[in-house]
Amino acid sequence: MAEDAGAVMRILVNCPPLWADSGYGHQARLNCFALRDMGHEVAASCWAGVHEDGREWNGITILNASQRPYGNTFVAFNYKRWQADAVILVHDPWTLEPSQLAGLTVVPWCPIDCDPLGELDRIWLTECRKHGVDVHPVAMSRHGQQMLAGFGVEAPLVYHGIDLGVFYPDPDAGRAWREAEGVPADTFLVASVGVNDSCPSRKAFDAQLQAFAAFAKGRNACMYIHTCPQDPKGIDLVKEGLDLGLKGKLKFCDDGRRGLDLFGTDYMRGMYNAADLLSQPSMGEGFGLPVVEAMGCGTPVVGARAAAQKELIPPSCGTLVSGQRHRSTLHNSWWIQPYVHEIAKAYERWHLRSRPPVTYTCCVRNAAQFDINVTSQGWKPVLDGLPS
Repeated sequence: MAEDAGAVMRILVNCPPLWADSGYGHQARLNCFALRDMGHEVAASCWAGVHEDGREWNGITILNASQRPYGNTFVAFNYKRWQADAVILVHDPWTLEPSQLAGLTVVPWCPIDCDPLGELDRIWLTECRKHGVDVHPVAMSRHGQQMLAGFGVEAPLVYHGIDLGVFYPDPDAGRAWREAEGVPADTFLVASVGVNDSCPSRKAFDAQLQAFAAFAKGRNACMYIHTCPQDPKGIDLVKEGLDLGLKGKLKFCDDGRRGLDLFGTDYMRGMYNAADLLSQPSMGEGFGLPVVEAMGCGTPVVGARAAAQKELIPPSCGTLVSGQRHRSTLHNSWWIQPYVHEIAKAYERWHLRSRPPVTYTCCVRNAAQFDINVTSQGWKPVLDGLPS
């Protein structure tokens, strides 16, 4: 057992499969391992991809919750049969029906991406109180803390974390990635990562494409977007790219592999190292893992001056762009719509600087604060504050 671990708890984590190569899959895995290494007993109630209930996986008990989206109706069942002391939710908490959580100690790790706190979160927290849920929200950004405080909830902060043994400067991997993807060494490469599942795009793919079209005219430049480009729930990025005159300057990952999260961390490390710039000016982010993954590889980032991104990207590591307020009908709250001309200017700025050594060093140094060995320490006071 780790030193100073405090009382040993039985912690259930409601999450995607720990082996999934997705953002929340990575967070579930890294934090389950961290909690295990603190000396706690940990089980993962996985709401997808589990066919063998009760097995051990790297010291974590795997419980099946995949019959319902996000484990609905199975969270309480797994909590009680495993005799958990608390359950940590690694997803939007409002995807769970509060009535099923009555009497449980629930720790929602809240991805707050709008201002003020969205209606779905407000309703969920209110309903939890009505149903007698012992709920202890945790924020994953200072922005999230502030939005919860505005609703009368004082929440501790636990940032998302990355494994700096996976995301690190690796020029050889970057060169190999460019060769495999057909991107010449002298081409200025802008990369972007996100799910293309909404219209308008929360990841602001449409604004990024317009900005890149303006920037790339007459330049040796390419944009790679790690997403499913023609998801029926999102934007047809292939058609939009053609409309903007980006034929030959725009690349996407394989649609099937991306849809099934089959791109491993080796591929992503190669991509981040290959890129001259990561473009992530989202309309709203609860955290935004690609930002810190890219910085871990020494790559500067263009983000939006909104939600969590404004606290992840210092001037030495990238550029924050402004935007106008945009109403999120999902949350009945506000995101921002980033300004196309500011994104294009940010691309121009970093193209002129061409990834100077000082930026490379600052990015790696800034990413160090988000190493999982650092961020996971935030769970200790959270767990110490729960009822025994």
